[in-house]
Amino acid sequence: MVHDTTFTPLAKVTINGADSPWIDLRVLDADWHHVCLTWENNGLVRLFTDGQRMTEQYGLGVGHVVNPGGVFILGQDQDWVGGGFDFGEGYLGHICNLNMWNWVLNLDEMAEANNCRLYGNVIDWRDVQVSLYGAVEQYYMEECAATNIVDDGCPVGYRLLLDTCVRLSSDGVSHDVATQACLSESATLAMPKTREFDLALRELVMTEGGNGQYWIGLWEGTTYTDWQWIDGTALHTYDYQGWNPGEPSNTRFFWNICVSYWSGPTGYPMWDDADCFYAHPFICQTSPL
Repeated sequence: MVHDTTFTPLAKVTINGADSPWIDLRVLDADWHHVCLTWENNGLVRLFTDGQRMTEQYGLGVGHVVNPGGVFILGQDQDWVGGGFDFGEGYLGHICNLNMWNWVLNLDEMAEANNCRLYGNVIDWRDVQVSLYGAVEQYYMEECAATNIVDDGCPVGYRLLLDTCVRLSSDGVSHDVATQACLSESATLAMPKTREFDLALRELVMTEGGNGQYWIGLWEGTTYTDWQWIDGTALHTYDYQGWNPGEPSNTRFFWNICVSYWSGPTGYPMWDDADCFYAHPFICQTSPL
């Protein structure tokens, strides 16, 4: 948890000497926020504030291995291991409940950590014994988490759209992998069965999804004769369909056919059918808590 008073809303990530671009963490509002950084050995870095992904960077510290031991410095930049400190590079604000793990947290685990139900296996805040230097002060807080990263009744990482919680994922994967990813969060691929929900999702894809192709929870079905929502209901039982002009247009030969948003000839995301193995980002939906 961080409470930033430096008047500098930007941060960057350094892995083994490689720097990310500057990132706006959206924490400069005199309130507590939960910030989570994940890094993988393949160079993938993600940074979350209050469960919302702020950035996704590739190529940072590819192949680097973090060995046991080392020096843990909090609130200062190191020009070399354990030294090279500069007064002007110090952190000004409050930090609590800082933990470190040797695995990549998922969104549910981030929520558990935010609510003091999950502590690090590399750095456990409950066991940290710190040495204080300069004007740093240490004091006890009654409550672990001053904020809750479940907003509007939606799980962490989701937002309320009409009466449904939705999440845009930028990960490019097949329709089947996207389906499993949503299920792992107790959600499903988005099912815009009504015009109102479909238009709201389209607007979200345009404004925050780069007007890209996003898988939704619609495919040709097990009989290959009728379009079917991911919950097993048939498309023809609903009054609404949101196809692009001229769609659907693909014929199944060897691969299943699934549906994504696609700007197509209109420049506006509407339904398009494509082979399910294509790699696209996707949209998950679930009910409010």
